[in-house]
Amino acid sequence: MKKIKHFIWVMLLLAGSSLWAQVGINADGSPPDSSSMLDVKSNNKGVLIPRLTRTQIENINNPANGLIVFNTDNGKLYVYLASEFKWKEVQYGPDEILYPGSIVIGSGGSCSNTTISGDYIRCVALTSSNTVTIDANVVSPGAWSITTNTVNGYSFSGTGIATTTGTVPLTLTGSGTPAENQTDTFTATVTLGGNSTCTFQIVVTIPDCDDGDVCTTDSYNPNTCSCEHNIVDCDDGNACTLDYCDQTGNCVHEPINCDDGNPCTVDSCDPGAGCVYMPVDCDDNDPCTVDSCDPQTGNCVHTPVNCDDGNACTVDSCDGNGNCVHTPVNCDDGDPNTTDTCDPQQGCIHTPVQPQSTPQNQEQNNIENNTKPLSR
Repeated sequence: MKKIKHFIWVMLLLAGSSLWAQVGINADGSPPDSSSMLDVKSNNKGVLIPRLTRTQIENINNPANGLIVFNTDNGKLYVYLASEFKWKEVQYGPDEILYPGSIVIGSGGSCSNTTISGDYIRCVALTSSNTVTIDANVVSPGAWSITTNTVNGYSFSGTGIATTTGTVPLTLTGSGTPAENQTDTFTATVTLGGNSTCTFQIVVTIPDCDDGDVCTTDSYNPNTCSCEHNIVDCDDGNACTLDYCDQTGNCVHEPINCDDGNPCTVDSCDPGAGCVYMPVDCDDNDPCTVDSCDPQTGNCVHTPVNCDDGNACTVDSCDGNGNCVHTPVNCDDGDPNTTDTCDPQQGCIHTPVQPQSTPQNQEQNNIENNTKPLSR
């Protein structure tokens, strides 16, 4: 009986359309728009065009130009272009209107089977690895969206499509940066697909500042949100020790080696000043010697002061005060028959004195000459 009534209604509709040349389909009895052949009005329903597989579309005989079908194989609309003898896919834009499902989370209590993933560290921004997974009861499939309140500088949100009913795990991804190390309580709210809520907690910690070095003191500075690594202070205040931290974290104080390899210095260490190198004392208290140290042997060398002035007419010597004294040479040989002089290069010169010629000397010479024996 229902099929007959439906058939009669369709026939009447077609009959009316042929009389009016227009068709109006609505629930308020309004006539179709004057510019349309078919005017469909509704506030809660849509229009269904033929839904065919690809094979069925390809088997349409002599399709009209502009014919529209829905391809159930890939979920796309197609329009036939007679000028190109082909079906053209209708490209979808980026906008979406999601059909909401019906899901329930927690029923106001704690979120079921909460799984916290990722590290939550003070001052460290969350990444895609920071997620919270909770169980939802999907009453009817469809789109869902869940968000949380913002606590301590970060929050969670997630969207998706629930394709099956029953218990389904849903994942929310965190964003933001935790400001303090503390335990934060979040309220998750279904914003698409229902209006249920549940709560879960996140523990925010400070970074692990241990650098693995036993010779550093590691700490976290909350003011700068950074780790600080201070080297263990092994300084004993003694300049004569080499201070350092060994592999066990203990301070070691080794005496420093002040030997400079110079045998002409006395090497020692002063706790305040460090290494001290005192020259070897070679002073023999003799002002007439130049005192020094042999750098090869470390022996003191006492070289007499050189007072030689290069003048053969002086006797050069050093007095008790270290002053050079140049005393003239005494060239007097005590011989009245020589003239005594001094040459700066040769020294003393004794020149014989020539006798003077007198009458008595001449007479004596004549007598000596007359008494000489005759040569044979």
